[in-house]
Amino acid sequence: ELSVQYIQIYQDQVTCLSSGNAVQLREEVAGAPVLLQGATTTTVANLGEAAEFLAAGEERKRYAETAMNHRSSRAHTVLVVKIVQTQGDMSLTSFLHLVDLAGSERVKKSKVEGNR
Repeated sequence: ELSVQYIQIYQDQVTCLSSGNAVQLREEVAGAPVLLQGATTTTVANLGEAAEFLAAGEERKRYAETAMNHRSSRAHTVLVVKIVQTQGDMSLTSFLHLVDLAGSERVKKSKVEGNR
């Protein structure tokens, strides 16, 4: 089973890119994976469904134009992929976190000013 969550971090606020809902970070047990409370979890069956999920999330993502880039991301984004493998009565759960950091152009070159 494969499921995904997609969030953005913009001006210290965490938002689900699938639903637009606010997300709270929760750690139920010390050392356990951090839970994204409020983020929508979507099961995907194939690469096409995963691509559609990402494309829909991109529509909610924060962008702004800079001198270096016509469409520069203003938010950090995290795609969480959860993989559950089951064999008989045994189950193994793995998480993959893919992180895209907000536009890292140099301020001098990009001419970014103020909050975006």
